[in-house]
Amino acid sequence: MKGRSCGTRRRALAALAVLAPAVAFAGRTFEPPGAGMAGAAPPAGIGAEGGPGGELRPGVGYVAGEVLVTFRPEVAAGLRSDVVRARGDRMAKGPEGRPRMARVAVRSGRTVPEAVRAYRTDPRIEHAQPNFLYYAQRIPDDPGFPLQWGLR
Repeated sequence: MKGRSCGTRRRALAALAVLAPAVAFAGRTFEPPGAGMAGAAPPAGIGAEGGPGGELRPGVGYVAGEVLVTFRPEVAAGLRSDVVRARGDRMAKGPEGRPRMARVAVRSGRTVPEAVRAYRTDPRIEHAQPNFLYYAQRIPDDPGFPLQWGLR
């Protein structure tokens, strides 16, 4: 009898070892690196509209004269530049791997906060934000960091 209960315990422990990670990660989604960056929070100290008091300060924390705009999926690629030109702005190439996102050079005489508000009210625009500046907080402690290409 004793040998039989020992075998049962071993099987139960083996089953627990297999099922525990599955239960621990149940419901989690895994995204590829860089996924979700468009919706990333702005740098620390910048509120919902950009500044600590809700307003953007000229040239502080973002590239002056630039806005990042993401078009809705139903807006054809050929019409995107027309949407930007209609506001007097100029469209530049957006980030690689984000075909619906564009970097917009805001026309002189208009501020970045004004441009962001205007693009956010356009039904063809999914998201608009200043071109925030992001900085690394520290150098990684990975011992292989010096060997990695393009990270210095």
